[in-house]
Amino acid sequence: MKNSLAGLVDGPLRGRMYRFEVREDGRRRSGVIRADNRQTAIAALTERRWILLHLDEYQPPKPAVSSGNPREAAGFFRQLAVMYRSGVHLTDGLQVLLKQAHRSSRPLLREMLVRLLAGGRISQAMRACPSLIPTWCVPAVAAAEVSGTMASTLDRLAATLEHAQALRHRIRQALTYPTWVLGLGLVLNLALARSLVPAFSRAFQQAEVPVPAFTRAVLSATGALGDPRTWLLVTCLVGLAWLGLRWEGLQAWLDRWPLVGPLRLKGGRIAALQMLATLLEAGVPLQNALTVTAQAATAPTLLADLEAIHLEVLEGSPLSEALERHNFSPMASQFARAAEESGGYPDLLRRVAESEQEALDLALETTTRLLEPILVGLLGLVIGTVSIAFFLPLYSAAASW
Repeated sequence: MKNSLAGLVDGPLRGRMYRFEVREDGRRRSGVIRADNRQTAIAALTERRWILLHLDEYQPPKPAVSSGNPREAAGFFRQLAVMYRSGVHLTDGLQVLLKQAHRSSRPLLREMLVRLLAGGRISQAMRACPSLIPTWCVPAVAAAEVSGTMASTLDRLAATLEHAQALRHRIRQALTYPTWVLGLGLVLNLALARSLVPAFSRAFQQAEVPVPAFTRAVLSATGALGDPRTWLLVTCLVGLAWLGLRWEGLQAWLDRWPLVGPLRLKGGRIAALQMLATLLEAGVPLQNALTVTAQAATAPTLLADLEAIHLEVLEGSPLSEALERHNFSPMASQFARAAEESGGYPDLLRRVAESEQEALDLALETTTRLLEPILVGLLGLVIGTVSIAFFLPLYSAAASW
């Protein structure tokens, strides 16, 4: 019998999450269930003939971690790994890195060096510099200190950070093109509004040419683009949207968008699999690795899924089944099931992450190619509409003459 019903009642992005405790055959069980409301959750639990003991709404904790500076951290890990392999003493190596580091990173490296000279461990020194070292990397470094695999762990951390950076760059690049095309359309319309609209309006008035309703509507719309109050309103709306991105509810709403949401969640799941593989390969226990991976998630939907997976694994469910119930791909679930049988979690998780990254790259390329003609057509439609609206009165006047 499963310990959790999470994801069974409702779809992957709908409903609230409730943490329950039930009694089954004299044994206590607990888990997380997703449902539209409390009554629906109670009905789903009682349908399985469980005795409900406790049910309350579950709010996944907000990430209490720092993403650090992934680019600087990756370079730091690479250089530190080379020094470990070369037999350079850690404090001497940090002094060398301190001299060649970027100006913004020097105070942080100096703080790390001070802590090492005071007798602290490198993991403790890294934990004290969250603005440079991503917090999720610290448990891997701490485990490597015990296992004696520091150089290889640092290389894997650097590779994971570089892959995550490259993935985010590709997603942003795919979304940048549509943004630029839409921006170009706004600029062209603004140019028409600032140059052609006043001239055509005066010409129509002087010639006493009857203006069709379609032309009047276009003149009003393009004239509004030349009004400073319109751009002030647009600026305020953009500012509010930017501030709203920090609100968890709006981020969860963005996860439901047809284009942005799937790309954002797919990239987040790939990064989570890579992170989990790196932590497990460094010697971090599975439950601790899941905790760190969940805390490092930025998308609220992905954070809720990872927290639910962590809770189910704590209750004894296999990782493969938890991944399958919480919106990870069937391939990830199958590879995790194979890893449970062979014990090779890190290698198989990294393989499925690489395979899904290739699929995401193909999807990004296909989406960009499909959007290009659509956006060009929309831009041509806007310009054509404005041009036709301006020349309709001229044709009417020429016909009347």
